[in-house]
Parts: sequence; C-alpha cells; structure tokens
Amino acid sequence: MTRLSLTRAWEESADFLKREGGTLYLIAFALMALPGAAWQFFAPPPTPGEAGSPVMALLVFPVLLLTMLGSLSITLLALGRENVVGASLALAARRLWPLLGAVLIAGLAAGLVAAPVFLFVTTHWVSARGLSLLLACLLLALLLVLWVKLLMATPVAAAERAGPIAILMRSWRLTAGHFATLLGFVGLVFVVLIVLGMAVGAVGGTLVVLLLGMPEPGSLSRLVILLMSGLLNAAFAVAFTVMVARLYAQLAGDASP
Repeated sequence: MTRLSLTRAWEESADFLKREGGTLYLIAFALMALPGAAWQFFAPPPTPGEAGSPVMALLVFPVLLLTMLGSLSITLLALGRENVVGASLALAARRLWPLLGAVLIAGLAAGLVAAPVFLFVTTHWVSARGLSLLLACLLLALLLVLWVKLLMATPVAAAERAGPIAILMRSWRLTAGHFATLLGFVGLVFVVLIVLGMAVGAVGGTLVVLLLGMPEPGSLSRLVILLMSGLLNAAFAVAFTVMVARLYAQLAGDASP
C-alpha cells in the first residue's frame, strides 16, 4: 500500500502556492466564489409557505459547472498537466462532463439513501426522537464516509481519461487503506475554515454593518459581505484543491511537481 504523507503534500502545496498562488486565486475567485456570491445576492429572500424562484433554482446548475471547471483547472496546474491558465481551462472544459456525471451518480446514490431516513426523521421526531437521532447520526456518518472515499474524484477526472463510473471506482480504490488519514485532513481543514470564517465574519461583518448598515436583500452592505465571503472561499478553495491534487499525486504514484 502507498504511504500517504500529509506533511509532504502540504510542503509541495505550499511551494506551489508560493509560486502560483496569485493566478490560482484569480481562477478560484472568478469561477468558484464570485458566481455563488452573485447567485446569493440576486436570489429573492425566501417567503414562508412559498416555493423559491424556479429561475434561481435553475441557475444553481451553471454555478455548479463553473465551480467544477475552476477546481479542475487548478488541479491540472497543481499536477503539472498544464502550465498555462488558458490551456488548463480548455482541458478542464473537456474533462468537466465526466466529472459532472460522476457527481450526479454519487449525488443520486446519496439521495436514495438519505431520502427515507430524512422522511422518517421529519415524521417521527416527536414520537421516536431517540431512533430518529440515531438514524440521522448514522446517515451523516455514511455520507461522510462516501465523501472521503470520493475525495479523489476531481484529480482523477483531471489527470486520467475515465468516464463517470470509472472516476468513482478509481477514487474508491485510491483511498483504500487511507480513510483515517484523509478524514483527519478533511476535519482539520474545515475546523480551520470555520475558525477563520467566524473571525472574518465577526470583525469584517461588524465593520460593514457599522459603515453601511444592515445587510438587507439587494443592499450594498449585503454585497460587500458576500464579496468578503467570496474572497475567503476562494482562498480556501485554492489551498484545499491543491492539497487534494498533491495527495492524489502520492496515491497515484505521480511525481510531477
């Protein structure tokens, strides 16, 4: 079994980010953070008892595609498959559809498992709260396992010519025997993200409210807060995507810088 070193992956990631961080950050902000921030800004506020806007619901799809495109492009650069942003975006666009298929298959499988549990919990929370809580915890644990096992799907889609099912199977095989290490990595990353998010939200959000007022829908204050969140999300997306790419390089035996 391949030995997986988080330290080595971090050192390679830090070195790469030091050299190419500005370019990667622009890709992440333009494709992975800004579209989501724009969607949140223009989405009408939810009205109790009414369904959300169907147009805004449909716009989630192109936002997802742009996010996946940015992630694939950054991964290609981090793996050394491409050295020019334009070329990485072109190749990412070609590998986007197999990855989308893999995401949809995994999402459908997760939904089929989650739907009956969610239905039971929502209808029996009062009468069977203990069982409902147990099932909800088991479901969360199962989804976490699925996510960690499919963590390598994006680098597999970027680096290998594989279809949707082959991407999922390849990620499952690559992560075999490394679940605890990868789970620890994911947990650490998100703890850091939560702490940073709370700190930025507390300081930056308070400052924006004092200067521009409450972040009402469509207000300048809300726009500024969403852009601040987008900047933080872009930084996180770059670091996380590069780190996953370098972990994949170890698991796949790829020594490219």
